Amino acid sequence: MAWLISELMKAVRLVPGVSFAEREFAGVERVVLREFRRRFESVAEDHHPVAGASASGRGLNGSSPAPSEAQTLAEAMERMLRRSMDQTPSDSRRSLFEHLVRELVPDEARILAALADGSSYPLLDVAVAPLGKAGRVVLRNASNVGRAAGVAAPSLVPTYVTHLLQLGLAETAEEDSALHDEYQILLTEAEVKDAHAEAAKAAWRGARIVRGTLQISALGRDFWAACQFDGDAR
Repeated sequence: MAWLISELMKAVRLVPGVSFAEREFAGVERVVLREFRRRFESVAEDHHPVAGASASGRGLNGSSPAPSEAQTLAEAMERMLRRSMDQTPSDSRRSLFEHLVRELVPDEARILAALADGSSYPLLDVAVAPLGKAGRVVLRNASNVGRAAGVAAPSLVPTYVTHLLQLGLAETAEEDSALHDEYQILLTEAEVKDAHAEAAKAAWRGARIVRGTLQISALGRDFWAACQFDGDAR
């Protein structure tokens, strides 16, 4: 708008006897710019509400703009805390389990089902073995549990297992000598062999294999039971 007015002013100044016309046009320019500024500020207020507003539409200073995102989060937390005051232990437990269900993908649910009968599965980490310090992990939480569970994406099993451990639904334990043959088979899998070769190239001492076992956790057992007997878990 200001650019357009400026160009018009240049054109007016080319006309003989411009002094009177220029003064008149300058007055029009001030009016147009004032109106443009008023409309722009009105639109800006509509798209960028003033901070300090509440969900009721009244700000802290008595104004009534829409609430800001930060206050919306604060109100959500306030509602959550208010809910917690009315919840029974059973309600809290169910809220957690409902959240955990939403966190899982189908392949992870299959792995949890394979662990639910109390079975343990071999677990391998492949790391670089430098001298005098902890080695970089090339492959973490490789396991044959995915094969036993029949997952759709076997290459993602380390990611699935890591996520289940993070959620607290599964846990690790020390190496189980009873699973010796399964460890040996796991070491022949392409993904483990590739990680081993990569780690071996990274340090003159070669790769380091860390063995453990994967099993369901106490929380995982409670969660699985609640999912199987939902009517009794309420």
